[in-house]
Amino acid sequence: MKSSALAFFLLWAAALSGQEPFRVSLSAGLGWAGQTHELTPIDYRLETRMVGTPVLSLAGTGSLSPRLSYRLALSYAAKGSSTDVLWVRVNHENGDRIEVETGEDRASRFHYLSLAPTLQVPLLAGPLRPYVWAGPRIDVLLAYRTESEDPLEEQNKVLAGVDAGCGVRLERAGWTPFVECGTHWDAVPVWGQDPLRIRNRMVAISFGATVPLSR
Repeated sequence: MKSSALAFFLLWAAALSGQEPFRVSLSAGLGWAGQTHELTPIDYRLETRMVGTPVLSLAGTGSLSPRLSYRLALSYAAKGSSTDVLWVRVNHENGDRIEVETGEDRASRFHYLSLAPTLQVPLLAGPLRPYVWAGPRIDVLLAYRTESEDPLEEQNKVLAGVDAGCGVRLERAGWTPFVECGTHWDAVPVWGQDPLRIRNRMVAISFGATVPLSR
Protein backbone atom coordinates (compact mmCIF):
# COMPACT_ATOMS: atom_id res chain seq x y z
CA MET A 1 0.00 0.00 0.00
CA LYS A 2 2.91 2.34 0.72
CA SER A 3 4.34 1.67 -2.75
CA SER A 4 1.00 2.58 -4.36
CA ALA A 5 0.83 5.87 -2.43
CA LEU A 6 4.44 6.66 -3.35
CA ALA A 7 3.74 5.98 -7.02
CA PHE A 8 0.74 8.29 -6.86
CA PHE A 9 2.74 11.21 -5.52
CA LEU A 10 5.61 10.63 -7.94
CA LEU A 11 3.22 10.72 -10.89
CA TRP A 12 1.51 13.79 -9.43
CA ALA A 13 4.89 15.53 -9.35
CA ALA A 14 5.41 14.55 -12.97
CA ALA A 15 2.04 16.06 -13.82
CA LEU A 16 3.06 19.40 -12.33
CA SER A 17 6.44 19.49 -14.05
CA GLY A 18 5.63 17.88 -17.42
CA GLN A 19 5.73 19.74 -20.71
CA GLU A 20 2.58 18.24 -22.21
CA PRO A 21 -0.89 19.56 -21.24
CA PHE A 22 -2.38 17.84 -18.23
CA ARG A 23 -5.77 16.28 -19.07
CA VAL A 24 -8.74 15.49 -16.88
CA SER A 25 -10.99 12.55 -17.71
CA LEU A 26 -14.38 11.38 -16.51
CA SER A 27 -15.72 7.91 -17.23
CA ALA A 28 -18.61 5.65 -16.28
CA GLY A 29 -19.40 2.05 -17.01
CA LEU A 30 -20.52 -1.34 -15.77
CA GLY A 31 -18.52 -3.89 -13.84
CA TRP A 32 -19.01 -7.57 -13.08
CA ALA A 33 -17.67 -8.36 -9.63
CA GLY A 34 -16.91 -11.75 -8.15
CA GLN A 35 -15.32 -13.13 -5.00
CA THR A 36 -13.51 -16.19 -3.71
CA HIS A 37 -14.70 -17.15 -0.20
CA GLU A 38 -12.29 -19.39 1.70
CA LEU A 39 -13.01 -20.90 5.12
CA THR A 40 -9.46 -21.20 6.41
CA PRO A 41 -9.88 -23.76 9.24
CA ILE A 42 -11.30 -26.44 6.93
CA ASP A 43 -9.82 -25.32 3.58
CA TYR A 44 -13.25 -24.97 1.94
CA ARG A 45 -14.34 -22.61 -0.84
CA LEU A 46 -17.91 -21.37 -1.06
CA GLU A 47 -19.61 -21.30 -4.44
CA THR A 48 -20.41 -17.69 -5.38
CA ARG A 49 -21.84 -15.87 -8.38
CA MET A 50 -20.87 -12.54 -9.91
CA VAL A 51 -22.94 -9.37 -9.41
CA GLY A 52 -23.22 -6.23 -11.52
CA THR A 53 -21.96 -2.87 -10.28
CA PRO A 54 -21.67 0.70 -11.61
CA VAL A 55 -18.13 2.02 -12.07
CA LEU A 56 -17.27 5.74 -11.92
CA SER A 57 -13.85 7.36 -12.30
CA LEU A 58 -12.27 10.82 -12.23
CA ALA A 59 -8.66 10.91 -13.42
CA GLY A 60 -5.79 13.10 -14.49
CA THR A 61 -3.59 12.00 -17.41
CA GLY A 62 -0.39 13.28 -18.93
CA SER A 63 2.63 12.32 -21.02
CA LEU A 64 6.00 11.17 -19.68
CA SER A 65 7.42 10.48 -23.16
CA PRO A 66 6.11 9.86 -26.70
CA ARG A 67 5.70 6.18 -25.81
CA LEU A 68 4.61 6.42 -22.19
CA SER A 69 1.86 8.27 -20.32
CA TYR A 70 0.44 8.18 -16.81
CA ARG A 71 -2.96 8.37 -15.16
CA LEU A 72 -3.96 9.20 -11.58
CA ALA A 73 -7.47 7.81 -11.04
CA LEU A 74 -9.97 8.15 -8.21
CA SER A 75 -12.76 5.61 -8.72
CA TYR A 76 -15.87 4.12 -7.13
CA ALA A 77 -17.12 0.56 -7.47
CA ALA A 78 -19.17 -1.87 -5.40
CA LYS A 79 -17.42 -5.24 -5.34
CA GLY A 80 -19.13 -8.36 -4.09
CA SER A 81 -20.92 -11.58 -5.00
CA SER A 82 -24.00 -13.65 -4.26
CA THR A 83 -24.36 -17.14 -2.83
CA ASP A 84 -27.08 -19.51 -1.67
CA VAL A 85 -24.88 -21.07 1.03
CA LEU A 86 -26.34 -20.39 4.49
CA TRP A 87 -23.79 -22.23 6.61
CA VAL A 88 -20.94 -24.74 6.44
CA ARG A 89 -19.91 -27.10 9.23
CA VAL A 90 -17.69 -30.14 9.80
CA ASN A 91 -19.47 -33.25 11.10
CA HIS A 92 -16.79 -34.85 13.28
CA GLU A 93 -19.07 -37.78 14.13
CA ASN A 94 -19.27 -38.71 10.44
CA GLY A 95 -15.61 -38.82 9.43
CA ASP A 96 -15.14 -35.02 9.40
CA ARG A 97 -17.62 -34.74 6.57
CA ILE A 98 -18.29 -31.17 5.39
CA GLU A 99 -21.99 -30.33 5.44
CA VAL A 100 -23.45 -27.38 3.53
CA GLU A 101 -26.89 -25.86 3.97
CA THR A 102 -28.28 -23.84 1.07
CA GLY A 103 -31.26 -21.55 0.71
CA GLU A 104 -32.30 -18.36 -1.03
CA ASP A 105 -29.62 -16.57 -3.04
CA ARG A 106 -28.27 -13.53 -1.13
CA ALA A 107 -25.87 -10.82 -2.26
CA SER A 108 -23.16 -8.90 -0.41
CA ARG A 109 -21.52 -5.71 -1.66
CA PHE A 110 -18.44 -3.84 -0.49
CA HIS A 111 -18.45 -0.21 -1.63
CA TYR A 112 -14.92 1.06 -2.27
CA LEU A 113 -13.24 4.34 -3.17
CA SER A 114 -10.07 3.45 -5.09
CA LEU A 115 -6.84 5.33 -5.77
CA ALA A 116 -4.81 3.99 -8.71
CA PRO A 117 -1.68 5.41 -10.39
CA THR A 118 -1.19 3.60 -13.71
CA LEU A 119 1.11 3.77 -16.72
CA GLN A 120 -0.21 3.65 -20.31
CA VAL A 121 1.61 2.45 -23.42
CA PRO A 122 0.13 3.21 -26.87
CA LEU A 123 0.21 0.33 -29.32
CA LEU A 124 -0.31 2.25 -32.57
CA ALA A 125 0.05 5.84 -33.72
CA GLY A 126 -2.74 7.69 -35.49
CA PRO A 127 -6.07 9.31 -34.65
CA LEU A 128 -7.55 6.00 -33.41
CA ARG A 129 -5.04 4.94 -30.77
CA PRO A 130 -5.24 1.61 -28.87
CA TYR A 131 -3.27 1.29 -25.63
CA VAL A 132 -2.63 -0.95 -22.63
CA TRP A 133 -2.31 0.13 -19.01
CA ALA A 134 -1.40 -1.30 -15.59
CA GLY A 135 -0.57 -0.21 -12.06
CA PRO A 136 -1.18 -0.67 -8.32
CA ARG A 137 -4.38 0.26 -6.51
CA ILE A 138 -5.53 1.10 -2.99
CA ASP A 139 -9.18 0.50 -1.98
CA VAL A 140 -10.79 2.25 0.99
CA LEU A 141 -14.06 0.76 2.25
CA LEU A 142 -16.95 3.23 2.25
CA ALA A 143 -19.81 0.89 3.18
CA TYR A 144 -20.70 -2.78 3.48
CA ARG A 145 -24.17 -4.08 2.63
CA THR A 146 -25.32 -7.69 2.81
CA GLU A 147 -28.56 -9.64 2.61
CA SER A 148 -27.05 -12.38 4.76
CA GLU A 149 -28.26 -12.97 8.29
CA ASP A 150 -24.64 -13.54 9.33
CA PRO A 151 -22.73 -10.39 8.21
CA LEU A 152 -18.94 -10.17 8.19
CA GLU A 153 -17.82 -8.13 11.22
CA GLU A 154 -14.61 -6.26 12.11
CA GLN A 155 -13.31 -6.42 8.56
CA ASN A 156 -10.24 -4.56 7.30
CA LYS A 157 -11.01 -1.17 5.76
CA VAL A 158 -8.08 -0.86 3.32
CA LEU A 159 -7.01 -3.26 0.55
CA ALA A 160 -4.23 -3.28 -2.02
CA GLY A 161 -4.50 -4.64 -5.54
CA VAL A 162 -3.51 -4.42 -9.18
CA ASP A 163 -5.35 -2.97 -12.18
CA ALA A 164 -4.64 -3.77 -15.85
CA GLY A 165 -6.49 -3.44 -19.11
CA CYS A 166 -6.69 -2.05 -22.59
CA GLY A 167 -8.52 0.74 -24.33
CA VAL A 168 -8.81 2.84 -27.45
CA ARG A 169 -9.14 6.61 -27.75
CA LEU A 170 -9.88 8.95 -30.62
CA GLU A 171 -7.21 11.66 -30.66
CA ARG A 172 -8.68 15.13 -31.19
CA ALA A 173 -7.57 18.70 -30.55
CA GLY A 174 -10.21 19.22 -27.86
CA TRP A 175 -12.02 16.56 -25.89
CA THR A 176 -10.92 12.97 -26.52
CA PRO A 177 -13.45 10.11 -26.23
CA PHE A 178 -12.27 6.66 -25.15
CA VAL A 179 -13.50 3.21 -24.21
CA GLU A 180 -11.70 0.82 -21.86
CA CYS A 181 -11.92 -2.73 -20.57
CA GLY A 182 -10.09 -3.45 -17.33
CA THR A 183 -9.51 -6.19 -14.77
CA HIS A 184 -9.11 -5.52 -11.06
CA TRP A 185 -7.50 -8.03 -8.69
CA ASP A 186 -6.90 -7.84 -4.94
CA ALA A 187 -3.50 -8.70 -3.48
CA VAL A 188 -4.85 -8.43 0.07
CA PRO A 189 -7.96 -10.41 1.09
CA VAL A 190 -10.96 -9.14 3.04
CA TRP A 191 -10.93 -10.65 6.51
CA GLY A 192 -13.08 -10.25 9.59
CA GLN A 193 -14.07 -11.80 12.87
CA ASP A 194 -15.12 -15.05 11.21
CA PRO A 195 -12.52 -17.56 9.87
CA LEU A 196 -13.25 -16.31 6.37
CA ARG A 197 -10.97 -14.82 3.71
CA ILE A 198 -12.51 -13.05 0.70
CA ARG A 199 -10.62 -12.06 -2.44
CA ASN A 200 -12.28 -9.58 -4.79
CA ARG A 201 -12.00 -9.58 -8.55
CA MET A 202 -13.78 -7.50 -11.15
CA VAL A 203 -13.89 -6.87 -14.88
CA ALA A 204 -15.36 -3.62 -16.15
CA ILE A 205 -16.04 -1.71 -19.34
CA SER A 206 -16.11 2.08 -19.23
CA PHE A 207 -16.81 4.96 -21.61
CA GLY A 208 -15.44 8.44 -21.06
CA ALA A 209 -13.67 11.51 -22.38
CA THR A 210 -10.64 13.63 -21.52
CA VAL A 211 -10.28 17.40 -21.82
CA PRO A 212 -6.97 19.36 -21.64
CA LEU A 213 -6.38 21.88 -18.89
CA SER A 214 -4.93 25.30 -19.67
CA ARG A 215 -1.34 25.75 -18.53
